[in-house]
Amino acid sequence: MVIFAASDWTESLVGYSRTFYDIDRWGMCYVIKKEEIVDMSIPRPCTYSSKTDYDGDVKETTILEAPPEYHSSSEPPVECKGITLRQLRAVWANVALRCVSEGWKDYKGNFLVPHKITLYDVNKYVIKLFTAEQEISFVEAFPLTSRQQLPRFYISHWWGEPLIQFIQILEQAILYFRVICSIYDEKNRGGGMTPNTPVWVCAYSNKQWAPRDDIGTGL
Repeated sequence: MVIFAASDWTESLVGYSRTFYDIDRWGMCYVIKKEEIVDMSIPRPCTYSSKTDYDGDVKETTILEAPPEYHSSSEPPVECKGITLRQLRAVWANVALRCVSEGWKDYKGNFLVPHKITLYDVNKYVIKLFTAEQEISFVEAFPLTSRQQLPRFYISHWWGEPLIQFIQILEQAILYFRVICSIYDEKNRGGGMTPNTPVWVCAYSNKQWAPRDDIGTGL
């Protein structure tokens, strides 16, 4: 697991372990347990795999860039505040590190454990904590953000679901949509997702200090 200090996300141990269902070119699913090293020390460009083979091995990579008119803005527009799976893994690591030791409680006053943490709890103990000084969005405050992160997908979901389940679902979506062998895949399936492909999630993209005032114009 990647572990970060509560104050500044400083890396103290690297590694990420997960169990997931993979799918082959014939549509057959099988279970894999994978351990990988995740370098969280610097921001990474936001990309997707614009060309792969039928096994999902990358042949071409496309950088997701914001429209030119947004490049000079001092604050990224809300439309360009996507968050990547790689960054969500860091959020989870922070939750796992702090939750029990700091005695986090839910709205009923019950002590929380990491796998019960919802987005309501993340907003209270992580998002608002790291954005309080400037009252900006989490994506802007996160030190691993690569400037403007143009999302490839918009995600609508219930804040009451466990954070770890949301991340696991996104992990699976990336596996299922990683194959993009032609232009038709990109248009019809959206394929080529990677851990560095941003998705738009309101809690991380909007300013939680005044979310109703932080509404984008659309791209």
